[in-house]
Amino acid sequence: MSATQNKNEVGIVSLDAEFDRLIGSSAGMRKLLVDASGQQTFHEAGIYLPKHDKVYLSSNRLTDSKHGQRAIIVGVPLSQIPPANVDEKTQDGILFELPAVQQKKLWSELEVVEDLPEHLAMPNGATIWDDDSLLWCEQGLDSRKVASTLIIHNVDGHKTKSALTSFEGKPFSSLNDAVKHPTNGCVFFTDPDYGVEQSFKSDKTEYAPNGVYVWNPKNDEVKLLDADNYVKPNGVTFVPSSEKDGSGLLITTDTGRFRFHRNDDMGDFYVDDNGPSCIYSYKVLPDLESKDGLPAVDVASRKEFAQSTAGVPDGIHVDTEGNVWAGHGNGVHVYKPQSDGSGKLIGKFVLPDGKGVANFCWAGKTSTGQYRQLLFAEDELWEVLIGVNGQD
Repeated sequence: MSATQNKNEVGIVSLDAEFDRLIGSSAGMRKLLVDASGQQTFHEAGIYLPKHDKVYLSSNRLTDSKHGQRAIIVGVPLSQIPPANVDEKTQDGILFELPAVQQKKLWSELEVVEDLPEHLAMPNGATIWDDDSLLWCEQGLDSRKVASTLIIHNVDGHKTKSALTSFEGKPFSSLNDAVKHPTNGCVFFTDPDYGVEQSFKSDKTEYAPNGVYVWNPKNDEVKLLDADNYVKPNGVTFVPSSEKDGSGLLITTDTGRFRFHRNDDMGDFYVDDNGPSCIYSYKVLPDLESKDGLPAVDVASRKEFAQSTAGVPDGIHVDTEGNVWAGHGNGVHVYKPQSDGSGKLIGKFVLPDGKGVANFCWAGKTSTGQYRQLLFAEDELWEVLIGVNGQD
């Protein structure tokens, strides 16, 4: 598969009849918000808490006069998003964006957490913990003496608790993303060293290996699943099998094509043309096959699921039918898993003007009965309306 994209693509791009069935005939996408200052407010995580009727997400790295870098957390109140008219859209499936007055009102309703609670300074990816809480991948920030840890964050009062701080006595470098296994409650997570390259973590510290990990919150056991096959392990999700016995596919991404030269500021971005820009799959065996309380991952089954055709594949999530949705350099791409562990690209949601999507999430149903996704495109927030639901 080519690593280049069709520059003329925009909107909803179907590559397979299965994609058309999934999204439905009334599918559409629209721009909800634009940060007028150009700040990259909408970046990562994206956790839907139905009890609170909100989606919580993290910003990209922002400059900070005191600490060099920082991030913020944003809560999007779903009830404040005006209904879309799905009958008024372009041939490409793009709906009219919110008028300026409605954008201003929605912006005023956002819950923007600038003064982050204890343990949080540079939150990145996250997964749902319980009805009131998220489990953040905190990357850490040396200038504030905040370590890279898994953090439980209760959004009622924004109280936090450190949940996992190290592996075999070594601190994590900059935790990136996480997902819960649906039957045993264990957490898969990734740790690249982007924080070192992006100059907010020390390059003198001996960190735990870059890799894909799994953690059992019941006994605090942690296992490094794979460190040998990654440059920058990033997104992670789980595709459960129809047996609902704990088996399925562990899906990960490697964004090693996007790198940074460390400097005294925020790191200099560059593209390593020889670096990976891939999605991988591993077979996960039924819970009965587990010997240590952790998911039984067949690491030897690792297979290239797909290569990105636009930028790098970042955040990934699964729909209720087992298809894998991934944020890419031009939007969100949808893959249907094949029997050999690979993925078939069946469709895309391509944003105009070359906007990439680091992450996204499902966010319940709209008043029209469609399922909603929110797409995080740095200084823009997008909504996608489709016929299939999904999960973290």
